[in-house]
Amino acid sequence: MAFLTPDRSALPGRALVIGETAEAGGSGEAFEHVYPGTAEVTTSFRLANADDVDRAVAAAKAAAPAWRALPGDKRRDLMFRLAALIEEKAAEMTPLLSIENGSIVLAGPHMSADAAQKFRYFGGWADKIEGRTVSTWGGPAHDYVSYEPYGVVGLIVPWNGPLFAATMCMAPALAAGNCVVLKAPENAPFSLMKLVEIIGQAGFPPGVVNLVTGGPDVGAAMVSHPGIGKIEFIGSGGTARKILASAAESLKPVGLELGGKSAVLVFADADLQAAAKRGLSGAVSANGQGCVNGTRLLVERSIYEPYVQMLGAMAGYIKVGDPLAMDTIMGPVISEAALTRIQGMVDGGVADGARLVCGGER
Repeated sequence: MAFLTPDRSALPGRALVIGETAEAGGSGEAFEHVYPGTAEVTTSFRLANADDVDRAVAAAKAAAPAWRALPGDKRRDLMFRLAALIEEKAAEMTPLLSIENGSIVLAGPHMSADAAQKFRYFGGWADKIEGRTVSTWGGPAHDYVSYEPYGVVGLIVPWNGPLFAATMCMAPALAAGNCVVLKAPENAPFSLMKLVEIIGQAGFPPGVVNLVTGGPDVGAAMVSHPGIGKIEFIGSGGTARKILASAAESLKPVGLELGGKSAVLVFADADLQAAAKRGLSGAVSANGQGCVNGTRLLVERSIYEPYVQMLGAMAGYIKVGDPLAMDTIMGPVISEAALTRIQGMVDGGVADGARLVCGGER
């Protein structure tokens, strides 16, 4: 199968954005990004390290007082302008989403639209964050509640949907008056490099959004950093446990959105065709790597055979292939290591008595 060649000239070249400074790479080790479609190297750069995290936090802290003091309607207007720019530049963002992690190109416009909508929605809240008073005293006095920003929020997002995850965390943080240090995943960094570039073009002050591209060591440095007031993490339960343990040392609040292992339940009175489509979507969405995808199907015994046969027939029509091709429905997984692990699960299932009704081989 011949794959389209990704346009390397369109790749953003700024793996580090700290305050007013944009750099091709960080101070850490050299890294080669591999395109999941062909396993070819797309580009190389140096990852960030703990020193870069220090610089990013310092830039965010320096920008925080002015950003916090900016009237809510001004933050709103900037976020609305950003939303419009994301929509305007969707055609530039779409191929980056495919090149970074193998997402199908058909999904790209929807990802940009979703990102724009988040900034537009949360931007609308920027001038509506209000406190309240509570009359609890017998005399002429009252208690009051005032909502204040954390200052600097650290965002750690996964490789399977970096733009979706980053904007979900970043938009409310900015609307509430926080500055941000965003860690782009090293194996899927391009959409976030582009996003931070667009943020600058929208007119956000330097230091409000800072980008560090790196691996687990960079995330660990962010979690333990005394200058970061809150961590937002989207990823695995195992990593979340490490983050919570580290954050507990400084009583740092942590927001978590973790991968699920939920089952899809199919009962005898279900619309079989609709249930098969929904069951298949968990295997296909995000190339089978989505954190909300159902991991297994539990089917009532009386409809088990017809359901499995229908599911297998539908799966046979799914075109697996080049993520940059417009007719591809399911693209590649993120890496050779991931493919090997998945193939091992399939082979292990067959060895334990499972039967293949579609696919199962490279």
